[in-house]
Amino acid sequence: MNTTTRIASLCCLLAVAVGTAAQADSVLREAVNMPVRLAGSDDPVETKVYIVQLDEPAVAEQQAMIAKRMIGARNIAIPRIRFDKESAEVRSYAAHLVEQQDRVLSRAGGDLRKIYSYRYGLNGFAARMSVAQAQKLEHQPEVVNVWEDEIRPMATRRGEPVSADSEWKQSVDARTAPSSPSIFP
Repeated sequence: MNTTTRIASLCCLLAVAVGTAAQADSVLREAVNMPVRLAGSDDPVETKVYIVQLDEPAVAEQQAMIAKRMIGARNIAIPRIRFDKESAEVRSYAAHLVEQQDRVLSRAGGDLRKIYSYRYGLNGFAARMSVAQAQKLEHQPEVVNVWEDEIRPMATRRGEPVSADSEWKQSVDARTAPSSPSIFP
């Protein structure tokens, strides 16, 4: 490449750079008049579904801790214990968790609608509320976590969506049927 070609190439590159910078400067000037929206400053009237997790153990965890204490004192192997959702002890503890959830929910103030009460695998609830109410609940002493509910696609190995009649779903249904020895001995 001779010197004249190099200088011409350099001038072209310089012209492109100056044009791009001018265009970026124009976009930045227009952005000055755009409203700034900070994280967590969503519309205070808009409500979303949030899941609130509380610190007291869920029913299944509580039952496991009780069984472990009873067996641990005797120094024997832990037998397989069946979880009885209908037992008086389980129903009483589940009712206690619902009362605790309702007390926490009432502290958020305003018109809140509880959608679901999680008692067995997680102690918490789902409720429709504003961002401000969710942030208020987040600072309650018995609240472990608050997060916005979201729909997530089911992950598969092949990356394909799972439909009601898919081969993958049919194979899962077959393995989880009550007659399946792998899950129900």
